[in-house]
Amino acid sequence: MEIITHCQKALTDWRTFSGRATRGEFWSFHAMLAVVIISLFIGYFTMLSALGIGVGNTFQEPVMAAYMALAVTLLVFLLTASVSVTIRRLHDRNLSGRWYLAYAVLSLVQSLWSELAPMTHTGIMIGAGLAATVLFASLVGFLLMCLRGTDGVNNFGNDPRRPIDLNVFA
Repeated sequence: MEIITHCQKALTDWRTFSGRATRGEFWSFHAMLAVVIISLFIGYFTMLSALGIGVGNTFQEPVMAAYMALAVTLLVFLLTASVSVTIRRLHDRNLSGRWYLAYAVLSLVQSLWSELAPMTHTGIMIGAGLAATVLFASLVGFLLMCLRGTDGVNNFGNDPRRPIDLNVFA
């Protein structure tokens, strides 16, 4: 099945920030990521219910602390893989991965502003402007991930949909 192959490639290349990723690899990986995150939440709340404890008492039970440690470890690994496949997807569109860094910094600034900014008219307006900018950048990013990659070789490598067969020259 092609979805599994794409997910395997994304997970195998979790530390590779160079090269290119197809739309199939990007979307298959992120669909799998959504399933994993939903499964972790369901598992978390199922365990809380089975143990008869509240959310605030999660770390008082050793089994819950172990579950959380494993979940966080898995999510850090998957976050790294997500960043990697997203940067390689940008490369497939012949765009630098620095665009993703700019988006991440903008999102962080907006998040910090919403938590730390003064609740004055000016503070609220700046926060709204930052939120609108992040929303716009998210929509642009979504559209970029949907668009087909550049045909043939680009600044970031060979076309992943049409690998070059070097045996022709052998």
